[in-house]
Amino acid sequence: MKKISRTISQRLTKILVVEDEIIIATNLKEQLETFGYCVGAIATSGEKAVDMATALCPDLVLMDIHLQGEMDGIEAAQLIWERLSIPIIYVTGHSDPSTLERVKVSCPFGYILKPIKERELFIAIDIALHRYAREQLLTAILREMGDGVIFIDDQCRIRFLNGVAQMLTGWQFSEAIERELTEVFQVVDAQERQSVNLPLNLAIQNKFTAAIPSHSVLISRQNIRIPIGGSVTPIRDKTDNLIGTVLVFQDISSSTQLEKAKCDLEQTLTALKTTQFQLIQSEKLSSVGRMATALIQEFNNPITWICGNIVLGRSYFRDMLNLLQLYQQAYPEPTLDIQQLREQIDLEFIAQDWQKMFNSIQMGAERLMDVTLSLQALRNFSTLDELDQKTVDINETIDSTLFLIQHRLKSQGKKAEIQVIKNYSQLPFLRGYASQLHQVFIHLLNNAIDAIELKDLPGLIRIDTNVVHRQVSFPSVGEFVGEFVGEFVGESVGAKHSRPDVSEFYPNPNANASPNPTSNDADGSNFYPNPNANASPNPTSNDADGSNFYPNPNPTSNIKNSSIPNPPTQDVVIIRITDNGCGMNEETQTQLFDPFFTTKPVGTAVGLGLSVSYKIVVEKHGGKIRCHSVEGEGTTFEIELPIISY
Repeated sequence: MKKISRTISQRLTKILVVEDEIIIATNLKEQLETFGYCVGAIATSGEKAVDMATALCPDLVLMDIHLQGEMDGIEAAQLIWERLSIPIIYVTGHSDPSTLERVKVSCPFGYILKPIKERELFIAIDIALHRYAREQLLTAILREMGDGVIFIDDQCRIRFLNGVAQMLTGWQFSEAIERELTEVFQVVDAQERQSVNLPLNLAIQNKFTAAIPSHSVLISRQNIRIPIGGSVTPIRDKTDNLIGTVLVFQDISSSTQLEKAKCDLEQTLTALKTTQFQLIQSEKLSSVGRMATALIQEFNNPITWICGNIVLGRSYFRDMLNLLQLYQQAYPEPTLDIQQLREQIDLEFIAQDWQKMFNSIQMGAERLMDVTLSLQALRNFSTLDELDQKTVDINETIDSTLFLIQHRLKSQGKKAEIQVIKNYSQLPFLRGYASQLHQVFIHLLNNAIDAIELKDLPGLIRIDTNVVHRQVSFPSVGEFVGEFVGEFVGESVGAKHSRPDVSEFYPNPNANASPNPTSNDADGSNFYPNPNANASPNPTSNDADGSNFYPNPNPTSNIKNSSIPNPPTQDVVIIRITDNGCGMNEETQTQLFDPFFTTKPVGTAVGLGLSVSYKIVVEKHGGKIRCHSVEGEGTTFEIELPIISY
């Protein structure tokens, strides 16, 4: 016994004895000193016990329950444990149920009934010290962890939370203990602004760790929002009974900021690539413009000479033939030399073929003149001034674009000619950037031609322009409040439109609709009947304009202002470019206006044409661009440009 006492005395320094009977206290002190323990003091009341424990900081307290003064041993034990975390062993003669229930609340490390037996006292102290050391080690680990840790019982009441959890939640241990988890740990979804249901039941039922939902934000007691991540793990005993649940979570603000910085860098990189592409294209256009100017100068003089001399040459040749005819009439019997030369040069063939020869020369000259006109259009396209908006004639701009790409529309080898149907309405002049609109039309028409070339059928492109009176749409109350709240908290919670909404297109069940807008079709909504109607995929004599083929984009079918008595209207110009090419699936349509997205083989396209077109129409001109496509049947692009009065 003495050997054991010496071993223990090396580990334990002081014990505080709380006993109001002096004889029992003295006897208890002698027993402890026999075991090698140091009794720091003896307290006779609960108040003195708390004061002495605070002053001496003993390693263990032996506590009687019934003491002198107003505070009994159980109340004193609770205060000592909450303030100082010193282990308590009760030494008492009371074991009634009501006393035992009160004792449990103070988390004692032992319970010894009087009269005290030496062996029981030693064993109780030894076990209490070992248990306390083990719990202190676990507490130190949890306290020093970088993650917040909360332990709840099977009733979802908090039994423990470490320092990080206290810091993040804003609740102190003494305040949070015994409270329900939802009262201390309030989590909402960062995007939907609604409470997040922690996967407690899921983790308990499946007996494995469940992750805290993404985009979770912890609202602290001080109403501070902290993005968090973590997990929920059920704790079970050896018999597989649920003891409680451990919630481990961490502040992921830095990770969220890094992710946001990464997204910003990606967007910046995309913008830089787009700018680089535009600069390269601008430089190419400038070079093309200078080359076109030089070629025009080189072509103009020879073409002028040829065209001017054709008229004279035709007149001279005609006069010479008339003179020869007069000679033949005056001298019907030519000399032998004249007759031989006449047969050698085949004068009769020359008299018949000279008109064809001059006609061929004139056709070649006219072709060269067409080339010169194409070069002039190319020069105008590449050298337009883009510093200020200017008056733009949309119909003329489309015609100029068609003139530039006419070589792709003509038949070449086995490839048939692509027919272009132009259905222009009388349009007012718009204010805009002519060369940029040229780019838009070139991208759309080239894409239409590419799609047609993938099908082994006669190609058809239809271009329609008209003026539509549109009601000015206002945001709903929900959208307005969402945008206002988003601006207030620093992030938008309203709808974000990264690309046009193709849901505004609705097929027209009327397959016999007129291809031209009438008084009953002012908005052009009946331009294109349902593509699923029984129409021929190729225009025939009964379908020369292809009106029974194309899908109908009906952008005016959903009006948000139906509840407004007299909603304001705005005049807009609608341009529709429709082809009977291969079409696109829904997945492709969702990515259509994304930068660097392309369905063409690597090296043949950069994937910026439609992205740049979208920016030009939407950002530079305040318009809209939409796409509706039926795979295997065709595609319609609709451009809407506002008519702004200056």
